[in-house]
Amino acid sequence: MTLLGTDLSADQSAGSRATQPRDPEKENEGATNTVPLENVEKVRSLSVDLEKSSSSSSSSSSSSSAPHQVPLMDRNTSNRSRSILASMQVCDVSKLQVPKALLESEEVQVFEGEWDAEGVWVYQAFRDEIADWALEHQNFGGPAWNPTRMTWVKPSFAWVLYRSGYAGKPGQTRVLKVKISHDTLAELLSRCQCKEGGGGSKGRVQWDPARDLLSGEGREPRRLLRKRAIQIGLSRELSELYVEKALRIVDVTDLSRRVGAAHASGKKGDIDALKPLLPPERPYLPALPDVALQSLGMLPGDTAVWLGQIGRGKATGGSSSKGKRK
Repeated sequence: MTLLGTDLSADQSAGSRATQPRDPEKENEGATNTVPLENVEKVRSLSVDLEKSSSSSSSSSSSSSAPHQVPLMDRNTSNRSRSILASMQVCDVSKLQVPKALLESEEVQVFEGEWDAEGVWVYQAFRDEIADWALEHQNFGGPAWNPTRMTWVKPSFAWVLYRSGYAGKPGQTRVLKVKISHDTLAELLSRCQCKEGGGGSKGRVQWDPARDLLSGEGREPRRLLRKRAIQIGLSRELSELYVEKALRIVDVTDLSRRVGAAHASGKKGDIDALKPLLPPERPYLPALPDVALQSLGMLPGDTAVWLGQIGRGKATGGSSSKGKRK
């Protein structure tokens, strides 16, 4: 396709996606990761461990009528193994960079978040019981977790600060940062719809007015009128997939509250002091075919036109899901 006089394609298999010249200061970010020969045996060993763990779990659950509970040590080891395997996989991150023509266009929405060769970080706010369990087990679950409820993940740190009131709203007093692989994110997005609805095993994508991490207004991050941030709603099967594939979970509650205090003070020096701790969010193009990117508004098409016609309000095309987010 042609946009602003530039031929663009997001088809990774054809290897034709337009890319940006590499920034020398981000050489490691833009470079292709290769697996050194000395790491091959490590990868094989980790793969075998994961297969044994999966086989053992299946065997145990088939021989007992009670639900199989994965021991804490086994579960944490499994997550660490997945994380190491993901980081060792060959990943040409240049294909995930957003072409300049798309960045300069007002016809499409741009996904922004913190990402590297291993995967993408997303944010969620929870109450203490869920957050404590997730951090201890490096997974989501426990008596307070409801796997059937739609859960919303946000690649924008500023947006989760807005939604949770800087980790101050009831039931949202803990902000967690969760890393998932590029493949997992692509799988989730491929099964999402950018419109009202999407129940059952489906997911939802919403483009809401973005928030500024570096400045506040009143008691929330400043609203950006000409920019939107993506919100991803996951229910049932997609929520289960997200939980299963989480690579790492960290607590950023303290940072959330410090940003809130800096915004409230209105002093430039306060937020400047926090800049080294803030996530380096940048444009990102998910590893999806053109047709999927078009359906989500990230490439020119009917969805992008529809989103542009909604105006500056919430891009849902109908009643909002306010009150249903986690």
